[in-house]
Amino acid sequence: MIKFLGGPYSPDASWQHHLATLRELLDGFTALGLPYSVSAGHAYLDLVKETID
Repeated sequence: MIKFLGGPYSPDASWQHHLATLRELLDGFTALGLPYSVSAGHAYLDLVKETID
């Protein structure tokens, strides 16, 4: 997903690093003026983190 969004490809990174990278990429979408979509994306990543922890 990170590679698809144009982020840095780090296959050996930890899942925490991958989630942090996804959050950074998601924040970049704020400029599109879709705050609810960005909030929903962060909520989804929160669920992923809860599931993995």
